[in-house]
Amino acid sequence: MSELREDQSNYLLDNQDGAAVKRVTLELSADAYNELLQMKKDYDARSIAEIIRNSLRLYKWYKEAASSYEIGLIKDNEVKKIVHLIF
Repeated sequence: MSELREDQSNYLLDNQDGAAVKRVTLELSADAYNELLQMKKDYDARSIAEIIRNSLRLYKWYKEAASSYEIGLIKDNEVKKIVHLIF
């Protein structure tokens, strides 16, 4: 698998931990943006970027799990439904 290489001058230096970061611009509907703001509040996230990074981690897990796992929806300590992940 080839690795995508970009000019390192396109990256910014994050002052918090010294890691290289890339600034991006997103076009979102008002509803999607408001949902991000609500998630930031609900999960006590420091930023929308934190919500997006966590969402990417979850999405990556989901893609990996989709081929080999089932998810049980549990309520009152009882499996109510088994969900097969289709990707």
